[in-house]
Amino acid sequence: MALAQGVNSYVTLEEANLYMVDRIDVTPWEVAANEDRAKALVTATSLLDLKYFIGTTTSESQPLAWPRSGVQYADARSNRIITVGDNIIPSGIKKATYELALHLLANEEILTSKEQTFERIKVGPIEIEDSASDFQSVPVIPSLVNDILKPFIKLQPTANTWWRAN
Repeated sequence: MALAQGVNSYVTLEEANLYMVDRIDVTPWEVAANEDRAKALVTATSLLDLKYFIGTTTSESQPLAWPRSGVQYADARSNRIITVGDNIIPSGIKKATYELALHLLANEEILTSKEQTFERIKVGPIEIEDSASDFQSVPVIPSLVNDILKPFIKLQPTANTWWRAN
Protein backbone atom coordinates (compact mmCIF):
# COMPACT_ATOMS: atom_id res chain seq x y z
CA MET A 1 0.00 0.00 0.00
CA ALA A 2 1.29 3.44 -0.89
CA LEU A 3 1.58 6.24 1.64
CA ALA A 4 -1.86 7.67 2.42
CA GLN A 5 -2.16 10.49 4.96
CA GLY A 6 -4.71 9.59 7.62
CA VAL A 7 -4.62 5.91 6.66
CA ASN A 8 -1.03 4.80 7.23
CA SER A 9 0.86 8.05 7.77
CA TYR A 10 0.38 11.24 9.75
CA VAL A 11 2.01 13.30 7.00
CA THR A 12 2.39 13.46 3.26
CA LEU A 13 5.67 12.99 1.46
CA GLU A 14 5.46 16.63 0.32
CA GLU A 15 5.14 17.86 3.92
CA ALA A 16 8.13 15.76 4.96
CA ASN A 17 10.22 17.05 2.05
CA LEU A 18 9.41 20.65 3.05
CA TYR A 19 10.37 19.93 6.67
CA MET A 20 13.71 18.44 5.63
CA VAL A 21 14.66 21.53 3.57
CA ASP A 22 15.26 23.56 6.74
CA ARG A 23 16.92 20.81 8.80
CA ILE A 24 20.62 19.95 8.97
CA ASP A 25 22.04 16.41 8.70
CA VAL A 26 19.42 15.16 6.26
CA THR A 27 21.73 13.32 3.88
CA PRO A 28 19.97 9.97 4.45
CA TRP A 29 16.70 11.64 3.43
CA GLU A 30 18.23 13.40 0.42
CA VAL A 31 19.81 10.24 -1.01
CA ALA A 32 16.74 8.05 -0.41
CA ALA A 33 14.32 7.40 -3.23
CA ASN A 34 10.77 8.75 -2.76
CA GLU A 35 9.53 5.17 -2.31
CA ASP A 36 11.95 4.63 0.58
CA ARG A 37 11.02 7.99 2.09
CA ALA A 38 7.35 7.01 1.96
CA LYS A 39 8.11 3.64 3.57
CA ALA A 40 10.05 5.41 6.33
CA LEU A 41 7.10 7.72 7.01
CA VAL A 42 4.66 4.79 7.14
CA THR A 43 6.98 2.84 9.44
CA ALA A 44 7.52 5.89 11.66
CA THR A 45 3.76 6.34 11.96
CA SER A 46 3.33 2.67 12.87
CA LEU A 47 5.96 2.97 15.60
CA LEU A 48 4.44 6.17 16.96
CA ASP A 49 1.02 4.52 17.06
CA LEU A 50 2.37 2.16 19.73
CA LYS A 51 2.53 5.08 22.18
CA TYR A 52 -0.13 5.67 24.83
CA PHE A 53 -1.45 9.10 23.84
CA ILE A 54 -3.66 11.52 25.78
CA GLY A 55 -7.25 11.90 24.67
CA THR A 56 -9.29 9.34 22.74
CA THR A 57 -9.54 8.53 19.06
CA THR A 58 -12.25 10.52 17.29
CA SER A 59 -13.66 7.31 15.82
CA GLU A 60 -13.36 3.68 16.86
CA SER A 61 -12.81 2.72 13.23
CA GLN A 62 -10.02 5.15 12.39
CA PRO A 63 -6.82 3.41 11.31
CA LEU A 64 -4.39 5.63 13.26
CA ALA A 65 -4.18 6.93 16.83
CA TRP A 66 -4.56 10.54 15.62
CA PRO A 67 -6.71 12.62 15.31
CA ARG A 68 -7.94 12.47 18.90
CA SER A 69 -10.64 14.12 21.02
CA GLY A 70 -10.17 15.82 24.36
CA VAL A 71 -6.52 16.69 23.85
CA GLN A 72 -5.01 19.49 25.90
CA TYR A 73 -1.30 19.79 26.55
CA ALA A 74 1.12 22.21 28.11
CA ASP A 75 3.21 24.00 25.51
CA ALA A 76 6.60 24.72 27.07
CA ARG A 77 7.52 27.35 24.47
CA SER A 78 4.47 29.57 24.99
CA ASN A 79 3.80 28.47 28.59
CA ARG A 80 0.15 27.94 27.71
CA ILE A 81 -2.33 25.11 27.70
CA ILE A 82 -3.12 24.21 24.09
CA THR A 83 -6.42 22.61 23.12
CA VAL A 84 -6.24 20.50 19.96
CA GLY A 85 -9.29 20.34 17.71
CA ASP A 86 -10.88 16.93 17.16
CA ASN A 87 -9.81 16.65 13.51
CA ILE A 88 -6.30 18.04 13.94
CA ILE A 89 -3.01 16.17 13.98
CA PRO A 90 -0.76 18.41 16.11
CA SER A 91 2.45 19.76 14.61
CA GLY A 92 4.39 17.91 17.33
CA ILE A 93 3.06 14.56 16.12
CA LYS A 94 3.96 15.48 12.55
CA LYS A 95 7.43 16.63 13.60
CA ALA A 96 7.98 13.38 15.51
CA THR A 97 6.98 11.48 12.35
CA TYR A 98 9.50 13.39 10.20
CA GLU A 99 12.29 12.95 12.73
CA LEU A 100 11.63 9.25 13.26
CA ALA A 101 11.47 8.63 9.50
CA LEU A 102 14.85 10.35 9.08
CA HIS A 103 16.24 8.28 11.96
CA LEU A 104 15.02 5.07 10.32
CA LEU A 105 16.65 5.98 7.01
CA ALA A 106 19.90 6.93 8.76
CA ASN A 107 20.03 3.63 10.65
CA GLU A 108 19.34 0.83 8.21
CA GLU A 109 18.27 -2.45 9.74
CA ILE A 110 17.47 -0.77 13.07
CA LEU A 111 14.26 -2.81 13.29
CA THR A 112 16.16 -6.05 12.83
CA SER A 113 16.59 -7.46 16.29
CA LYS A 114 20.13 -8.40 17.13
CA GLU A 115 21.56 -9.82 20.30
CA GLN A 116 24.99 -9.09 21.58
CA THR A 117 27.24 -12.10 21.63
CA PHE A 118 30.76 -12.21 22.97
CA GLU A 119 33.69 -13.84 21.22
CA ARG A 120 35.43 -14.58 24.47
CA ILE A 121 34.93 -13.99 28.20
CA LYS A 122 37.65 -14.58 30.77
CA VAL A 123 37.06 -14.27 34.50
CA GLY A 124 40.46 -13.64 36.07
CA PRO A 125 41.78 -11.09 35.36
CA ILE A 126 38.52 -9.97 33.78
CA GLU A 127 38.60 -9.78 30.00
CA ILE A 128 35.77 -9.52 27.49
CA GLU A 129 36.33 -9.75 23.77
CA ASP A 130 33.59 -8.69 21.42
CA SER A 131 33.58 -8.05 17.72
CA ALA A 132 30.83 -5.41 18.24
CA SER A 133 29.59 -6.08 14.72
CA ASP A 134 26.70 -8.15 16.03
CA PHE A 135 25.23 -5.61 18.44
CA GLN A 136 23.23 -2.50 17.74
CA SER A 137 23.09 0.18 20.41
CA VAL A 138 21.07 2.77 18.46
CA PRO A 139 17.57 3.09 19.96
CA VAL A 140 14.61 2.48 17.66
CA ILE A 141 13.00 5.72 18.84
CA PRO A 142 15.64 8.36 19.58
CA SER A 143 15.46 10.71 22.55
CA LEU A 144 14.68 13.69 20.27
CA VAL A 145 11.46 12.01 19.13
CA ASN A 146 10.54 11.03 22.69
CA ASP A 147 11.11 14.63 23.78
CA ILE A 148 8.85 15.93 21.00
CA LEU A 149 6.14 13.43 22.01
CA LYS A 150 6.30 14.16 25.76
CA PRO A 151 3.34 16.59 25.89
CA PHE A 152 1.14 14.07 24.06
CA ILE A 153 1.95 10.96 26.09
CA LYS A 154 -0.32 9.77 28.88
CA LEU A 155 1.24 8.11 31.86
CA GLN A 156 0.55 4.43 31.50
CA PRO A 157 -1.93 3.07 33.99
CA THR A 158 -0.34 1.02 36.72
CA ALA A 159 -1.67 -1.49 39.17
CA ASN A 160 -2.87 -0.13 42.48
CA THR A 161 0.45 -0.19 44.23
CA TRP A 162 0.65 1.35 47.64
CA TRP A 163 3.83 2.96 48.89
CA ARG A 164 4.40 3.83 52.47
CA ALA A 165 6.83 6.53 53.47
CA ASN A 166 8.11 6.39 57.01
